[in-house]
Amino acid sequence: MSETVVETTGGKVRGEVRNGVHTFLGVPYAADTSGVHRFKAPRPVEPWGGVRDALAFGPSAWQPQIEGAGDLMVVFGGMAEPSVGDNCLVLNVWTPSTAGADRPVLVYFHGGGFTSGSGSWPAYDGAAVAARGDAVVVTVNHRLGLLGHLYLAEIGGEEYAASGATSILDLVAALEWVRDNIAAFGGDASHVLAYGESGGGWKTSTMLAMPSAHGLFQSASLMSGSSLRCETAAGGTALAEATLDALGLTSKQISKLHDMPGERLMEAQQKVGMGMTGIGTGRGYAPVLDGTHITQDPVDAVRSGSAPDVPMMIGTCRDEFKTFAMAMPAPEGEPDDAWLLELLRAPLGGRAEEVIAGYRRTRPKANPRDLQLAISTDFHMRIPSVRMAEACAASGSAPVFMYRFDWESPAFGGLIGAGHGVDYPFFFHNLAAATVTSEGPGRERLTAEMSGAVVALARNGNPSHAGLVPWDTYDASRRATMLFAEKSAMDDDPHGDERALWDDIV
Repeated sequence: MSETVVETTGGKVRGEVRNGVHTFLGVPYAADTSGVHRFKAPRPVEPWGGVRDALAFGPSAWQPQIEGAGDLMVVFGGMAEPSVGDNCLVLNVWTPSTAGADRPVLVYFHGGGFTSGSGSWPAYDGAAVAARGDAVVVTVNHRLGLLGHLYLAEIGGEEYAASGATSILDLVAALEWVRDNIAAFGGDASHVLAYGESGGGWKTSTMLAMPSAHGLFQSASLMSGSSLRCETAAGGTALAEATLDALGLTSKQISKLHDMPGERLMEAQQKVGMGMTGIGTGRGYAPVLDGTHITQDPVDAVRSGSAPDVPMMIGTCRDEFKTFAMAMPAPEGEPDDAWLLELLRAPLGGRAEEVIAGYRRTRPKANPRDLQLAISTDFHMRIPSVRMAEACAASGSAPVFMYRFDWESPAFGGLIGAGHGVDYPFFFHNLAAATVTSEGPGRERLTAEMSGAVVALARNGNPSHAGLVPWDTYDASRRATMLFAEKSAMDDDPHGDERALWDDIV
């Protein structure tokens, strides 16, 4: 390996050339957020002298840990993190060359909801996409959970005006760093794709509602994560009050949060977050509609024309909830119709019987468990993505491209199918990095199609490319959808009869 040095606005960074790809890890894009800077908007990076090593991943955000697992492990997905802490505003860059400044830039926001994850997960390694697509790939760490979304503005006053949105403001700061620095890494700041899967899609959705993010990316993709609504200010305040109570603090003792050990904050986060019933709106530690930094709910912002010139690629996995079902306790006894109805009454209320009846018509051979997985997949993932795609297509001049991931993983005896999270290793061309994609038919051709699509979207504002069947744009009449599978194909309004059941529900 040979070293590679680039000058940024903070100072020079030393990376490595690994298999022909220039790799820079743990590069600061903003300053330390510890102490008095907790719950505040990110500050510009503090410059350094000399050359700073960018050879290893930097700290990840504070997040709940699995005890006794050897290396430090996060709860979500059991992924190992190099370290956690407040000084986590770092990013990673992969580029084929630091020469020139004309490569499309793919800025990926990690999954894990709003409470876990990092840009250093193995399947997020950007080297393969950078090399194959002649593109620059960036992954980002940022504040999470309580430290990224504890809304203290109505309790602590103006000093905490940014507290409900610091996590997303971190991402805006990362995009500003890309704007100011990416040319030195061979990238073109006028061709930036903001995208992410699961929680990364929620974060990207939220930035569509943030005036400060406008103009920092020219295309976007929401993968299994279209967030339509943010937490309300009232809900965020109720959650903050419950958090203070769990920590044994009053509203006049907020300053104690700044010096409290991160481990203790995570204990409170788990205690309060796992008992969300009756607190706020139930969204948990999530971006708050504060009226200043986040001025509209994402879907309303899009409908009002906040992103009229941003081409969008939006999609979900066909069997999203099969992944979640594998991590949940099995129901006692054989699931029956009474079990199904009781389970769906919480999210659907009086419409539960109607929705179940609709899915029974379209899936007459499905058992109650199969119906629960299909309905939950649509309610939580597919229909919000449809609503966001409809809003984008109706309000802007830029094209919208819809997809559904149908490739079935043989992992875990086939139980996961085309479940949540099976798709993103394909977008990164990192199939060997994830158990669920380490085998199966048609993998190489499909990952070439999918990784090529995100590069094409960044470069051209259109995910179509020579290695993929022609991809037609989405609108509410035809609903053209790319089905990524062993043999990918276009389909108009797949499972449209089931989609129509939700027209006046979600």
